[in-house]
Amino acid sequence: MDDDLKFLGKMSALRKLNLTGLKQLTNLNPLIDLNLLEILILRGCTSLLNLSSLYHLNLLEILDLGQCTKLTSQSVQPLSSLPSLRKINLVGCYKIRVEQREPIFGKRLVTYSKT
Repeated sequence: MDDDLKFLGKMSALRKLNLTGLKQLTNLNPLIDLNLLEILILRGCTSLLNLSSLYHLNLLEILDLGQCTKLTSQSVQPLSSLPSLRKINLVGCYKIRVEQREPIFGKRLVTYSKT
C-alpha cells in the first residue's frame, strides 16, 4: 500500500490531503516532500504505526488521526516539533495515554477519546 502512494511525492504544491480509510497504510514516507501541506486527514488508517515522516511538515495546521488504533504515545511524539500544528484529532486512538497528551501536544486543541 505504501508504495502505491509514491506518486504523491510529485504533488509538492498540495495543501490538503485526505487518505481516510486506507487500512493497509503503515507509514507516511510517500508524503515526505509535501512541504506545503496544511491539512492531513488520516482517519481510519488502522495499520498506521509511524508518523516520523511528518516531522518536516512545518505548515501543517490540522491533523486528523481519528481511529488510527495502532498509534501509541511514542509514535505521535514527532508531532510535538511541528510549529504550525494547532488542531489534532485523536478520537479512537486508544493506545495514546491521556496523561501523556499534555507533554506531547502542549496547549494545542486536541480532540481526544476519554477512554
